[in-house]
Formats: sequence, C-alpha cells, structure tokens
Amino acid sequence: GVGAEGSISVEGTLTELKIINKGFDYIEKPFVKIEGGNPRTPASAEVNLTEIDHTIEFNAGIIFNNLQGGVDIANDIIGFSTFHNLRDIEQIVYNSNPSPVTGLGTDQIYFAKVIDSTRISLFSNFGDANLGINTVSLTALGNGTQSFSTVNKKKVVSSINVVEPGSGYRNQQRTIRSSGISTAQNLITIKNHGYETNDIIQYTLGTTTIGGISTNTDYFVEKVDNDSFYLYDVGNQTLGRRYYIDNKIIKNISSVGDGSFNYKPITVTVEGQVGLNTSFGQNINCIVEPIFRGSITGADVITSGVGYGSSEILNFNRNPIITLQTGSGAQLTPIVNNGSITEVVVNNGGSGYNSIP
Repeated sequence: GVGAEGSISVEGTLTELKIINKGFDYIEKPFVKIEGGNPRTPASAEVNLTEIDHTIEFNAGIIFNNLQGGVDIANDIIGFSTFHNLRDIEQIVYNSNPSPVTGLGTDQIYFAKVIDSTRISLFSNFGDANLGINTVSLTALGNGTQSFSTVNKKKVVSSINVVEPGSGYRNQQRTIRSSGISTAQNLITIKNHGYETNDIIQYTLGTTTIGGISTNTDYFVEKVDNDSFYLYDVGNQTLGRRYYIDNKIIKNISSVGDGSFNYKPITVTVEGQVGLNTSFGQNINCIVEPIFRGSITGADVITSGVGYGSSEILNFNRNPIITLQTGSGAQLTPIVNNGSITEVVVNNGGSGYNSIP
C-alpha cells in the first residue's frame, strides 16, 4: 500500500529549557512565560543571571563608513560595524593600542551619547553629554582595531531551572473535512477527536475556510460525545474568558470548509526589563528552546492511501511500515571569530524537518 499520511498525537512534560540567546543588559530578574499545549498542570521555570564584561571593537584606522564603522573626524563620532548595545550616556573606558585616536586618552573614562545603533559621540562628563555640548574632539585617526569597555558589567541569563515540569502538555492535531461540519447545529464532527470540555483549541485553514471561525484564534471546546463538539469564543477582559461557554453562546458556523484543529502551540518566552534602547531593532531578548518529553498517545489519519492489506487473501494481516519524519541531511558550517561562533552558514537545508533539530 501507498499514500497513507497522518499526524502523531503526543503528550509530555517540560524537561529542559535550552538557552539559544542569553539576552543582554537586564536590570531586573526576568520571568519565564509558558503558553499553549493545554496542560493539566502548568510548568514553571526560574531564571538565573550572571554579569559579564561588555567590550565593543572598532576600526580606529579608517574614516567612518556604514559597513565597517571607523572614525568620523569631521563630526567627532565613533562608528562600529555592528550594534554597540550601549545605554544612552553610559560610562565607557577607551582601550587603545600604541596608535590611539588623536583626542582620546588611553584608559580614559568617557560618557557615550548614543546617536544610533552603531554610532556614538564622547563627552568628558555627564552634564555635557546630557546637554550635547563640548563633544570630545577627534582630530586624527589611530591605527588597527581598538575598543571601548563599559564601566558597569552587563547582566545576562546564565541558566534556567525547571521548577515545575507540569503535566499533560499535548500536540493533538485533528483533521476536519467539510462533511464533518453542520452549519444548522454549529456542530463539528471528527471521529475520536480526543478533546474535552473546557479545552482550548485553534483552527488551521485547509483548502477552504470554515465560515465563522478564524485561524490562530483560541476557542473553548464543549464535548458532545467522542466524535463531536461545539466551539465557543474566548471572552475579552471586560466580559471574562468564560463568558460565552458559561452562557452557552455557541460559535456560529456560517459555511463549511476544511482544515484542522489542535491545541495552541507551546511557546516559551523570557520577559524582563532591559537598560538598552531597543528601538533600533537589535534583538537582545533571551531566546530559549523548550524540550518536552513524553509519549505518543494516538494518531490522526489525514489520507488513507490505497492498496494496504491484500485483496486476494482473506484476513491476511500485512502490517504497513510507519515512518515518523524528523528530518535529515542538513549540513552547516560555523564561522568562528576570536573564539566565538559569529555566524552559521547553511550548506544544505536537508528535508523533512518539522521542529528545531
């Protein structure tokens, strides 16, 4: 047989939060926000911070340009080739080599006034920097790579501890066909849907939109039986989340369509106040990859395929081969600069990936 396709239902708990980006310049302890998955018991996690030095290199031997940075002598500006990630009017120390920029003193502390994400001007005291007067005059280029370091260390995320792993986090996709929709009764019919009353699910569009419901929108479920259920809007802050389901205001379905339902995707974000001005577009948020582990609880058959079993031999049990797609074949090359990975080049994208490898 060939052509059968389906999606696996899984249930599990949070086991780990891998840090992809440590974030930068937190001024308070951030918190972890875990959403989606319709858990029976919500998971929780706690952030640990550490302090690091922040040093920004610049090319002291070239006139400033937008690509390489450099020194703008005409306007007394220092430019960097990437985000400097400095607070406005932050104290920094000049670290020169034997050929410093003329006008700057080696190991001298300056106040950096932010011009934009890659440029600063320097001042000898806070008052001048605040008013934008008496900018330190830069009269000649230096030579080679030089740097500035912040006087105060920066707080970043060092680790995240899973305090409560939670339970019952689920991925349970169920395919809906137009034949399973009753506009007269506002009823959804999917054999063995597996959803329970008060579950919150979302709709994903197939080829034709189901009239009356929206994609990426939360809906309460009211289970009628194992094969059918009603949908209810989630109320706003004024009405209360349960307003529609508690008052039996069933979601009106105006036309048939197809697609699928599933629990809201699991997302984990680390939220906290930072000292930087982030309006320049730099991403300094801590990014994590949640690891949930559990077991397969079922499967949703999307297409049945043809030719399975045997049409010649009665009751001949010939089990099909079932393959779970996890992806393979990707090839990456890391770019290393000064002991750190600065970029990853994708040589081959591979195929079949449906989650972060």
